[in-house]
Amino acid sequence: MQQKEIDGVLQGRVWWYRFLGHVLYDGPSREFMLRLSEMGLAELIASQNEGRQKSLLSAAIMKFEQYEECDWQSLKEDHARLFTNSGRILAYPWESVYRNREHVLYDEHTLAVQQFYAAWGMQLASQNRGPADHIGLACMFLSELSQRMIEEADREKRNKCLAAQQEFLQEHILTYAEKFCDLLEKEARTDFYRGLAGFMHVYFQCDEKVLAEILSAEK
Repeated sequence: MQQKEIDGVLQGRVWWYRFLGHVLYDGPSREFMLRLSEMGLAELIASQNEGRQKSLLSAAIMKFEQYEECDWQSLKEDHARLFTNSGRILAYPWESVYRNREHVLYDEHTLAVQQFYAAWGMQLASQNRGPADHIGLACMFLSELSQRMIEEADREKRNKCLAAQQEFLQEHILTYAEKFCDLLEKEARTDFYRGLAGFMHVYFQCDEKVLAEILSAEK
């Protein structure tokens, strides 16, 4: 990979992870989702991916411009019932739930994620929004590190930032992403979140390979 190509890939990662962070952690806002639709995100997903879930996600995004208020409300309600329900949460977005036998929040994995954020000068989690090992926050973290790498000229610092992303993806996100995506696809009521589950599963795996290629090229 040439430097210009690497920076193009990194810029794409900034947007993909920002998109995932937003729809998983903040919830789908009308303004953000319409902007993605206008940027041709649906067409990009359709052109680069195959499979039922990816087609489902692409088709859902294409419909955003025709959404009425009740459609946006349904999307928000699906996000709430999946991830923030005051009763039983249907698709737990926290790493710790998947990585201990008791399936409880706030364990050593949560602490490890917090320490990873702190090592890069980031405090992403809000105490009233739950633990730091939320998959949406993890995506925001990778988006920020990718942006920092684009802006960094020093090769040694770039490599350190890149290696940190690879480590975080392998030691955290990929350890539970498949289980989370399977649960999300099963429990989602909207085509958008069902399609998102399939897209994420593939994207995380592909990104691991992309990071390995960039690391090789940067050395």
